[in-house]
Amino acid sequence: MLSASLTGVLITAGSASAASSPGGLVLGWGGNYFGQVGNGTVSSSGCGCVPTPAPVSLPAGTTVTAVSASGVNDLALTSTGAVLAWGDNRYGEAGNGTVSISGCGCVSTPTAVSLPSGTTVTAVSAGFWTALALTSTGAVLAWGYNYSGQVGNGTVSKSGCDCVPTPTPVSLPAGTTVTSLSAGGPSDLALTSTGAVLAWGANDFGQMGNGTVSGSGCQCVPTPTPVSLPAGTTAMAVSTGGYGGLALASTGAVLAWGANYFGQMGNGTVSNYGCECDTVPTLVSLPAGAKATAVSAGPYGDLVLTYTGRVLAWGYNPNGEVGDGTTSTSGCECVPTPTYASLPVGVTVGAVAVTETTTLAISSTGGVLAWGDNYVGELGNGTVSSSGCDCVPTPTAVNLPAGTTVADVSGNGLALVGPTPPAGGPPSASEQGRSRNPSENPTTCPRGEPVDCGTGELSETYD
Repeated sequence: MLSASLTGVLITAGSASAASSPGGLVLGWGGNYFGQVGNGTVSSSGCGCVPTPAPVSLPAGTTVTAVSASGVNDLALTSTGAVLAWGDNRYGEAGNGTVSISGCGCVSTPTAVSLPSGTTVTAVSAGFWTALALTSTGAVLAWGYNYSGQVGNGTVSKSGCDCVPTPTPVSLPAGTTVTSLSAGGPSDLALTSTGAVLAWGANDFGQMGNGTVSGSGCQCVPTPTPVSLPAGTTAMAVSTGGYGGLALASTGAVLAWGANYFGQMGNGTVSNYGCECDTVPTLVSLPAGAKATAVSAGPYGDLVLTYTGRVLAWGYNPNGEVGDGTTSTSGCECVPTPTYASLPVGVTVGAVAVTETTTLAISSTGGVLAWGDNYVGELGNGTVSSSGCDCVPTPTAVNLPAGTTVADVSGNGLALVGPTPPAGGPPSASEQGRSRNPSENPTTCPRGEPVDCGTGELSETYD
């Protein structure tokens, strides 16, 4: 999931989605079994979903500036620096000190997160069962599931709800100022003001990026640890899907680390022995001449937005996640090298977001394109795919309300509506650190067959 999630005029992808307009309107679609659409409903029959964008029920007078969705829990940042949360709350994701253990196990309308007194939040990121918030001082708050040390304060929660249900300071190294963050579910990333990267949480697939794999105890590193970037590398943006990480270098190159059983390293390799991972950052094999301006990591596959407004994808592909019209159903079921998505003729993209098995992109016209799994209406075009691959393997238009223009994307089907984005070209530095580099919200599940993990029971371990 990315640094900052969906906001204001924005959109996110995943099993649930949302969009918002200049007045703070947010739209949501997709899976709604945990009230992810945020309109007070829970879909418990049929597809368990809302397959077309619907307004999120924001508190009166609220203006949203950013949003982030993980697939099961969602966040919105308001113009006052407050944070709203909705969706799954079995692990305290609502951040208000409560845990929902009956009924839907959720909060189906946006609810205020209990931030420490005097705190102003500037960015948010929703991970699977977890949440991160960046404050105006460069500090980080975390809450939610903490079985693998995701809260980043040195603790591991293995009793009761296995969670920390109120925002808690992450234990950053002394003197560190964070500029963007990405919640992945099992593990998290933060980018510092010096261009360094910190990681914490699960480390069973080398998510720390420091050459280690944690194979005993919590299989985790519960406090932020420096990622071992190559000498001289300055990171501009980061994204994690929970099982690995991506870093965008100042040169336009991309580095990847962590799980590689679906070719997530993007260097043509697939790891099917040992930890099934690469434990240190490795160069992604971008096509000749391609330079990245934004990155988005999912649990099983990754995306890059290029300077020319094209989209490169790699990793897991049985549901058409790569977006080139193909589905991979044999061997690794993956495409282990970056491949261009088949965008409509003449269309360029200004922002991208990948989640578990679905991708969203904002087009040069301010519309939204979606591709991949559509089992719970993730494509937002009013359809549900229930045969064959249950997917649409090429970019397809989301049915936004007439006159809606989306300005940014982030994971799991949330969209904020606003000014038309530039046709191609690199996002600004602030956009790279926020919604145009949506690591926030890759949907992350316990490892295994990656299908609708949000509807299943929590696995005690991520193995």
